[in-house]
Amino acid sequence: GLPGGGGRGPGGGTGPLTGPPALTARPLLHIHGGRIELLEKVRTRSAAIGRLTELAAAAARTGPAGPARPAGLAVQYLGDPGPARALAARLAGLIPGAGDIILAPADAVIAAHTGPGMLAVVVAAR
Repeated sequence: GLPGGGGRGPGGGTGPLTGPPALTARPLLHIHGGRIELLEKVRTRSAAIGRLTELAAAAARTGPAGPARPAGLAVQYLGDPGPARALAARLAGLIPGAGDIILAPADAVIAAHTGPGMLAVVVAAR
């Protein structure tokens, strides 16, 4: 997912994975073994959305249940749903057979680790 940032994390708030607002890198997080972990960092929000799109499309093509089964997709967001709609439309154009992509606001657990402007993509077996 793509955190919105803004003062969370060591030295600045409640979430453990993002730094103080002075940092400009946008972290891309993923869930691995039931834990939220840093996957990589990029410099700008547009680069982060581009990389998130690439990662989600690749995961959907290989599929969580293997390449023969299509993946179900959801885009989660905090704050304005506009960027989530745009991301869902972009994914629908890149992933053949994507079908309906679910849009959903993220819950409080995710919000505690990120902030407004966060985008996330869920790729699951259908």
